[in-house]
Amino acid sequence: MIVFLFFSFMLVSRKLVKVKDVLRKYEAASGKVINFLKSGIMFSSNTKKNV
Repeated sequence: MIVFLFFSFMLVSRKLVKVKDVLRKYEAASGKVINFLKSGIMFSSNTKKNV
């Protein structure tokens, strides 16, 4: 069970790093800065799990 939780955590962490990378590119392109302490992200229930 612990191995499964760790593996799941690692997969989620990789996806979050990718999302944050996209947001950093947005910052660089727009000249705006995202305050991650005041930000949140939500996905539709129709979003595929492999996104």
